[in-house]
Formats: sequence, C-alpha cells, structure tokens
Amino acid sequence: MQYIEISPALHPYVGELKPGTRIFQRNGSQEEAGRWYDAVTAAVGPTISLGAVHLYCPVSRSALHERVKKGKLTVFEFTVTERRTNFLGQNKTIKKDPFSYVPVSECRSWRKDIEERAKEKGMTAADIAEANSSRYDELDKLVIEDEVQLKKSRSAKLVISLSEYELEKIQASAKILRFETPEKFAADILKPIIAGGFSAVSCAKVGWWLSGLMEKYNVGEVSLPKFMENFKRLKS
Repeated sequence: MQYIEISPALHPYVGELKPGTRIFQRNGSQEEAGRWYDAVTAAVGPTISLGAVHLYCPVSRSALHERVKKGKLTVFEFTVTERRTNFLGQNKTIKKDPFSYVPVSECRSWRKDIEERAKEKGMTAADIAEANSSRYDELDKLVIEDEVQLKKSRSAKLVISLSEYELEKIQASAKILRFETPEKFAADILKPIIAGGFSAVSCAKVGWWLSGLMEKYNVGEVSLPKFMENFKRLKS
C-alpha cells in the first residue's frame, strides 16, 4: 500500500493528525469548508468521499471503517462548527457529521493490494483483467495515443525541402544581399514562410536553418532575438 505524505507544515490547513490513525481532523466555519477542501486537493490531488471508496475497492462497509480505524487509509475530515453569516447577520452554531475525503491514489493502491491477494488465493491474471475490462479501456488507449503523438510533435524537427525554396534562388539572393544587412536577408526569405501561416516557433526553427545558409554564403548570422523582432514586424 502506497500512502501519501503530509508535511507537518500543512497540518494547520488540512487538519491535525489523530494519534494512532491517518485521520487529519479540522474544525471550522461553513465559510472555511471550501477553502479547506481546496487545500487538501492541492496537497494530495483528487479525492473522493469516504463512502465512495467502494467505487475502487469492493469491500464491505465494516471492512472500510476497520481499515480507517487501524490507520491503514488516509482520511481528511472537516467538521462545520458554525456559520458566520445568515439572513439575520448572526452567527449560528452547527453540529453535524464531518465531511470525510480519501485520496484517490490510495484507493487505487488498495485496489492493487486486493488484486495481489486474489492472485495468492488462486485467481489468475487473466481473470483479474477480465473482471477489470470495460468500455473505458478504449478511452485509456486514446489518451495514451494522444500523449505519444504529443511527444512526437514536440520532438519533431521542421524539415523544409529545397525543392520548395529553390537552392538557385537562394544562392542568387545571397549574392545580391552579400553587402546588405543580414536582417534584411532573413526578413525577405521569411516573408513567404510567415505568409503561409507558420507559427513563431516554426519560424524560429526555420531561422536556425537560414542561419546556416547565411553563413555558407557569407551573408552573416542573425541572433534569435533579432529573428523574433523581424517576425513581429512582418506579421503586424
């Protein structure tokens, strides 16, 4: 079982730890409840109510509360003790059951423990996979595929074929602009690229490619900040 860790510095915000358990208790007004929940979520990520743990773990209600009692599950509790505002502008004392939330990460970890014990008792991995299969598997695959494609797009390099920007024309431009400023050369070459709808990032990649050509034909080098300045000027 993998448990979340809460720094003592966060106890005043998420709740003080009850001795012998993993229950963090906090009392406060109705107006503070939402901010308390925001603090808990920021500290541990997604949470669900104590009663909703059964969504992840097929255990009895008594088994759930026994686990909490023995300190084997982290619970955040907030008890509303007063309401500071009402229609009469007076405080109102409240006594109700606490709001109780459990980190989703611990629910998933507990589920894995249950499956491991099931394997020890003879249940096969295939049986467990069959029990867990659902229509959401396809959604998981789509998410993974999107992440893979995103990584590919981030690492992909922009390749410009010389057939689109004929090498002879580039050479001719380089000769003509040999004694002019490198910035003008870069701006002239980048005009059709920007007109084609390339983003600033793509143009920056093109800029590195152009820098090599400019050096090759003795046109000079243009710094990246200068390129970005040219992009903004040409787009405006």
